[in-house]
Amino acid sequence: MDLFPIVLLIACFFIGLFTLYTVSNDDFILLRKHITVTKIFDIAFLTVIVGLFAARLFYVVFHFSPGFLNPLVFFLFPYFPGLSLSGGIIGGVILLIIYSFSGKLPAGRIFDIFSLSLFSTLPLGLVMEFIVSKKVLPSFFLLGGACIALVVYINLFRHFQKGTNKDGSISFLFLASFSLIMFLTHAVGREKTLFLLTYDTILLALLFIVSTFLFIQKEKPFARIWRFFRI
Repeated sequence: MDLFPIVLLIACFFIGLFTLYTVSNDDFILLRKHITVTKIFDIAFLTVIVGLFAARLFYVVFHFSPGFLNPLVFFLFPYFPGLSLSGGIIGGVILLIIYSFSGKLPAGRIFDIFSLSLFSTLPLGLVMEFIVSKKVLPSFFLLGGACIALVVYINLFRHFQKGTNKDGSISFLFLASFSLIMFLTHAVGREKTLFLLTYDTILLALLFIVSTFLFIQKEKPFARIWRFFRI
């Protein structure tokens, strides 16, 4: 059994929880809606469970083998590796959408908080993957991706604290940045080809396009630029 994925998941899990507490504790909008940190953590644990299930399900669908029909093979992913990153993201997003709207929670704010929490785990994840990587070119992209992820995360966190964006915009920026960084670090320079396109990297590319479009629709940055230069 390869212990690296388990150690990585556990480390990222605790970093994500710490960030989640830091961001959600004493948040004015959550306090006004009477949403406690305990409730946020309950949502977080449920999201992690659903996200892991979706990540495994997407992997099985895209890499189907009759052995996965055995429940033990399907659920014991530490012994039978295989998780889809994009599948986990999509599963978590769907769960948050359903939970937020059914519970009449501030969906945009909830998404922003969880986005920052997840994004905080990306630099460490890429650095740990860089440490165990044995190929020079992928290692270069992994380390570069970790540095870019850290810079983007710091800027997103600052914008969140200042409230310079509409609720939900941070989550769209997170999805766009996250999917682009993961696409570049896992699709470029792999297996002696310029691009290694897999189902997972294709989903990441689609996620980048959709989230970028939604951010532009929400914030309308081009309209602001037009108004600024218009005489």
